[in-house]
Amino acid sequence: MGSSRGSNEPLVPDPDAPIASSSDASLAPSSNDLLARKILLGDNKALTELKQCFRQLRQEKNLVDRQYKILREAEQRQIPLEKFELMFAQYCNRRAWNRRADGGLRKITDIVGQLSILFGLVLFVTEADSRKQQANEQAWGVIIAAQRAQATKDVDGMGDASHLGRIAALESLNQGCREAREESQQPFWMNLLPWEWSLWHSKCATLQGLWLTGVHLPNVKLPYATLRNTNFRETGLWSADFREADLSDAILERALLNESDFSGANLTGANLKGANLAGVSLDGAILLDTNFTNSRDEIEGTLLKRTRLTQNQLATALICGAQFPKNVRPPADDCSEVKAELHKRYPDQFADEETAGEFVDELLERKQAADR
Repeated sequence: MGSSRGSNEPLVPDPDAPIASSSDASLAPSSNDLLARKILLGDNKALTELKQCFRQLRQEKNLVDRQYKILREAEQRQIPLEKFELMFAQYCNRRAWNRRADGGLRKITDIVGQLSILFGLVLFVTEADSRKQQANEQAWGVIIAAQRAQATKDVDGMGDASHLGRIAALESLNQGCREAREESQQPFWMNLLPWEWSLWHSKCATLQGLWLTGVHLPNVKLPYATLRNTNFRETGLWSADFREADLSDAILERALLNESDFSGANLTGANLKGANLAGVSLDGAILLDTNFTNSRDEIEGTLLKRTRLTQNQLATALICGAQFPKNVRPPADDCSEVKAELHKRYPDQFADEETAGEFVDELLERKQAADR
C-alpha cells in the first residue's frame, strides 16, 4: 500500500527536532502582518512601494485589466484579496477627497482675488475726485509760486529756464476744459463708451488773471483755455497752442508768439503791442478791439519793439475795431460777423445776436471816447 508521505521522509520523527506547538503556529507572523508592521514602524520603502502599486492600478482605465492586476498584486504580496481591495479603495477615496479639497480651496482663492480686484476698482472710482483735486492743488501751488518768485533773467532776457514745471501745471489745470470741448465735438454714441464718461474727466479750471511775465513757456498746450485778463508780457510762448482759447483783455505785449496757433481764439481787447507774431495762425480768431500796434515807451513815446505781423495772416480773421501797425493793411471790418460768432460761441453770456451787438457797440463807443 502506498503511503501519503514521501519515500525519503522518515516514518519515525526525529527526537532532536523541535516540537511545534499549536500556540507557536498561531504566533508566526503572516506576510500581511509583516507588511503592516513595516509600515507602522516607519518603513518608508515599503510604504512608498505600496503607494506606487496603488498609483499604477489607479491609472489603469480598463476595469477588467485593473481587476486582473489587483488579483496578481495581492497574490504576489501574499495579502488577502479582501484586505488589498480595501486598502486600494481607501487610497482612491483619499485622492478624490484631496482633489475636491484642492478644487474648493482654489475656487475660494479665485473668489477672494476677484473680490479684491472689485474692491480696488470701487475704491479707485470713489477716490477719483480727491485725486483730481489733489493734482489741481499741486498744479496751482506751482503756478502761485511762479507768480510770486522773481524771475531770474537769462542771456536772452526772457526769464529762467526752469519752465517745464509751470508748463505741466498749466496743461494739467486746463485738461478738464480740453476734454469737455473735445467731448462736445465728438459723435454722441462715443460719449456712451465707459472710458468717455465725464466721471473720468477733470473739472474745467479757469486760468484767468494769471501773472506770468518774462518767463519761458514754449510749446505750452492750452487749447480752449479761459485766460481772460492774463499777463504774459515779454513771455516766451513760441509754438504754443491757444486754439479757441479765451484771451480777452489779455496782455501779450512784446511776447514771443512766433509759430503759435491762435486759430479761433478770442482776442477781444487783448494787448499784443510789439509781439512777435511771425508764423502765427489767426484763422477764425476774434479780433475785437485788439491792439497790434508797435510797442512804445508810455512816457517818452520811443519805439521799443515793432509788431511782426503780415496782412496774409489776417485773411480769415474776424476783425472789428482792431488796431494795426501802419505797414499792415488789414481786411475791412465785419462787426456783424463778430457779433454772430460771439453769440454762437458764448450763448450763456449772449442769449442772441442783439445782446452780442449791444456788447460790441458799447465796447467801440468806450474806445472812441478814450481816444478823444
